[in-house]
Amino acid sequence: MRVLCEYQAYTEPHLMKIVDAYFTRPQSVKQDELADSMHVVASEARSIEARLAKSDWVVGETVSAADLVIYPGLQVLLRALNKPEAQDWSSRFLPLEVNYPALARWVKRVEALPGYERTYPPHWRG
Repeated sequence: MRVLCEYQAYTEPHLMKIVDAYFTRPQSVKQDELADSMHVVASEARSIEARLAKSDWVVGETVSAADLVIYPGLQVLLRALNKPEAQDWSSRFLPLEVNYPALARWVKRVEALPGYERTYPPHWRG
């Protein structure tokens, strides 16, 4: 529970600032604030990467609430960073397989969970 609460309290607001910058208000991006948020999110990604280098799941040996909350945040971040206007910042994360290989393997494990396909937003396909 601690990992989940820390992610939601300390990282998620920064992650959503990045997402907001590239999805809803690209013209209002303040580069210094974006840099701060990218630093916080990259730091958390490194922390999760270290956890996933030792275990298949973020907390413990089975899927948990932490996995199910962190995964959508990561996916929306990756969608934002794939936008052309995010090119200057995306190299911190993309390609995920190169920069965060354990995180990339974890994404595949989450996507293999039963019922995953029913949760995927239809407007994200294609």
